[in-house]
Amino acid sequence: MLYRTEGIKRVADQWPHCPRPVYLVFKPEILLVRGARVSDGNLSSGYTECPERPSSEYFESLPFADIYGRGVLPSKIAVKAQVNRRRQAEVLIPTELSLDSLERIVFRSDAERDLAFRDLPNLADQFPTEVDVSWFYAPTTGRPYLKALSESELDVANEADGDTLLQVTRTPGGAVEAYRSSYKNGAWDEWKNVRLARSNLPNPGWVRFFLNGWRVAEQPK
Repeated sequence: MLYRTEGIKRVADQWPHCPRPVYLVFKPEILLVRGARVSDGNLSSGYTECPERPSSEYFESLPFADIYGRGVLPSKIAVKAQVNRRRQAEVLIPTELSLDSLERIVFRSDAERDLAFRDLPNLADQFPTEVDVSWFYAPTTGRPYLKALSESELDVANEADGDTLLQVTRTPGGAVEAYRSSYKNGAWDEWKNVRLARSNLPNPGWVRFFLNGWRVAEQPK
């Protein structure tokens, strides 16, 4: 699912869109929640098992090598379908899952973690966080995302001709300035002043960055 949805899509398709994905990693103890159920694959498939009262024997029989596999799918159609189904194994919790069981949050890049801290100021105090791009499909999908942002660096991954960056600044007095840079022939061109067509403005004294129309960073000016 994440392979199909992750990242900023240049061309829309039939799959949902997840521009800034994160992983919520829960403690294994959630498997002991009363009524918890574990499937051996995608629950939308008629071949998937998901017993109402799973036994230890059932749990030990789960195809973990396929469930946690992340390599290239087999070439044979029948085997490919089975492995793909198993990779989407699910854990069902009958009631709301408390965030008390949340172990850590994994982000794709420093810039995306910084933006999460901006949007949720108490996040860093509540949960451990880490950045690990190997958890994500960005290196193989080729979709762009913001890796890092500082006063001297703005690093976009997987850029391609036609990608655009927009920075919007709002002065303490309320004036708005907008600049756009486009990726052409293997490089970003100079920032050019543009008229702002969208109403999603930063707070006074802040600057926002948009990649292909999606907000990817925000920092004080």
